[in-house]
Amino acid sequence: MPKNLSTEEDEARALRSLACLWTALDELQKGNPIAWREAGGFDAQDLLRALETGGAHPLLRKWEELKAGPARNRPPPGASEQAARRFIVLLRVALERTGLSKAAARKHIASALQKYGRQIGLSSATDETLRHWERDLKPPLGPQDEVAIAHALDRCGKNRELLAKHFLGFVEFARKPLPAGARWR
Repeated sequence: MPKNLSTEEDEARALRSLACLWTALDELQKGNPIAWREAGGFDAQDLLRALETGGAHPLLRKWEELKAGPARNRPPPGASEQAARRFIVLLRVALERTGLSKAAARKHIASALQKYGRQIGLSSATDETLRHWERDLKPPLGPQDEVAIAHALDRCGKNRELLAKHFLGFVEFARKPLPAGARWR
């Protein structure tokens, strides 16, 4: 029975997440093994093994409790979704700097998402949705975001279509599935 697309995407996200965590843990251990141990390196290894094998771990039990409690009705967006929303907010700021009002910039973004949303894995967004993403952006815009906006404006000038494609490319990158054939570590 063939997997549906969301199952394949979920599997790819799971593979990327686990591979990233193992890599980060391995790198930390290489730096200072004693500090790694004191920071919980062995516990983190146990957690990753539990994730790979379906085993038990205290953090997984805590997660189950949270999932059944306050997060039950509306969990916060995941990291890739937060990154995608941040790029959309950066696009809005960049469009403003080309001379558009906030409302016109949001309208331009809504149009671009209507056109490219399916391709990049982000559904269309209403004006209110875009306002919500701006309001709930965490952390707030900072120096790194300003660098990203300046780079986009240097690269694209005041060409609004190019700016949209520039930032939507980052959205797609943040949400891109792992290449086919990747396996659990």
